Amino acid sequence: MPCGSAVTITKAGVLPEHVVSLLTPQVIELIVTAYLSQHPEYKMMLPLRSTVIRETVTFYLGRLDQRIEITGNTVRVEFPRYARAAANTLSNELITLLEKAGDRLFAEQVKAALTAKFGTVQTSTATVNNQGEQQSVTAFRFRA
Repeated sequence: MPCGSAVTITKAGVLPEHVVSLLTPQVIELIVTAYLSQHPEYKMMLPLRSTVIRETVTFYLGRLDQRIEITGNTVRVEFPRYARAAANTLSNELITLLEKAGDRLFAEQVKAALTAKFGTVQTSTATVNNQGEQQSVTAFRFRA
């Protein structure tokens, strides 16, 4: 492919290492496949194909010139040059998806640990304002 015919957008999420470690390539493959298969713009680009090589998951959307590579919390979207805005939007969406998935997996891990120690644990989620930024939190209730 000629160098001038594609655009690549690379973005990294800001996640703690213990959360990134929960986002294994297999987990990423499942989450992103489900997301893209339901996405209003990309579900029509099937067949969606993916490969996992070491820590990198690569997705091919319909054609080989539309590719997404994810390693940990780094997303690289490569689309034709005319689709620069779409590549940027999709990379932002995928970073948000991975952050939310990582948070949810961590909350499940914490709940399992608390349940093992204290028995029944109740959870609730809320959105709070953290220095001007909306953030989802999970609260745990248990009897010590």
